Amino acid sequence: MLKKIFYLLLVFIATIFLASCGGGSGGGVTTSGEAISTTGIAVDPYISNSKFYIDSNKNGSYDNGEPISGSSDVNGIFTFSTSMKKGDVVRMHPSYKGKHNGIDYTGNLIEGKVENALANGRVVFSPITTIAIKHSLSEEQVVEIINDAFEDQNFMTVADIYSDPMDQVNSA
Repeated sequence: MLKKIFYLLLVFIATIFLASCGGGSGGGVTTSGEAISTTGIAVDPYISNSKFYIDSNKNGSYDNGEPISGSSDVNGIFTFSTSMKKGDVVRMHPSYKGKHNGIDYTGNLIEGKVENALANGRVVFSPITTIAIKHSLSEEQVVEIINDAFEDQNFMTVADIYSDPMDQVNSA
């Protein structure tokens, strides 16, 4: 439980970090084509009424014809009518940032590269996935940076990047 609270704190710190940093568009991602899921979850903690798009040409902006999700619900869950595929880049639509705890979401746009889904089939997008893609960090580099920051080599694993930190908090 304490680890999950620290992880939630880390998500908050990452949000502040993103707000203070500029960031380029993600690029150079190769799509493998393996269908992963149609459902994503926006965590910062949860962002509702936001929409996401699959950046098919990976140019960092929404272009007509790119798949766009329905609005996320109060648990941050959003769905595409088509599957997200391994290697896809998914970004929050700048015109539909939604709400964070009932207040307009003003953080940086959440994004991430689709790698895998949770057991429930959802793909997690959070400040941590956003940092990874904006700064071209591998999963291992993200884990190393966070573990070094907490001086605990076992604090975070690659699997934690794609986990829902609110899940454990809510169940407690």
